[in-house]
Amino acid sequence: MTCVQGSNTQRHPFQLVGSLITWGLQGVLCVQVYNYYLSFPKDPIHMKLLVYFTLVIETAQTLMVTRDAYQVYAVGFGDLVKLDDLHLLWLTLPILGGLAGLLCHLTFAYRISLLAESRIIGVVIASLATCATVSAFTFGGKLFSAGTLSKTVTVTNIYLTCGIWNGTGAFCDAVIAACMCYFLSRHHTGFRHTDLLITRIIRLTIETGAFTGILAL
Repeated sequence: MTCVQGSNTQRHPFQLVGSLITWGLQGVLCVQVYNYYLSFPKDPIHMKLLVYFTLVIETAQTLMVTRDAYQVYAVGFGDLVKLDDLHLLWLTLPILGGLAGLLCHLTFAYRISLLAESRIIGVVIASLATCATVSAFTFGGKLFSAGTLSKTVTVTNIYLTCGIWNGTGAFCDAVIAACMCYFLSRHHTGFRHTDLLITRIIRLTIETGAFTGILAL
């Protein structure tokens, strides 16, 4: 019971804060998807399906995280055994998160390969994305086999697997941000309005890439 109590004390605030942040990010995603719906009505059907499928994945993830938070902090309030149970964390964090990350990274890999007029860079990004996703799925399997938070420390190479997942994902984000900035900067048109738009995209790419990379680490 001491082991469970100690691990739960460390987990308690972070899981609750993480659940609240998940809802905040879900709101941001909904706004982005709505803007996409208004701005790109003529996009190919496969691109629309990709965007909406990603929204479905993230929505399912948010609902599962909310369900876990309700089970721990409402139904199981004061119950340390409930707090020690991982519930659906093995599915929501590495599996669904890894799948959503893979879809986004592969989309960027395709876009950058067109922008750079080279398949090599796209293959490199796709390889990093695949490595991160495989590591995420493996980490999810290890969490599932552990069952409880207090038993995760006994699972073989679980910290290494988690490190590979987060490290590869962060490196993939950095490569995408660097490639987007470099290749966009080479496409100045000489028209002031268009060049300003490209500059804004570069700045947004740097900010987003830095933010996602820091979160992954």
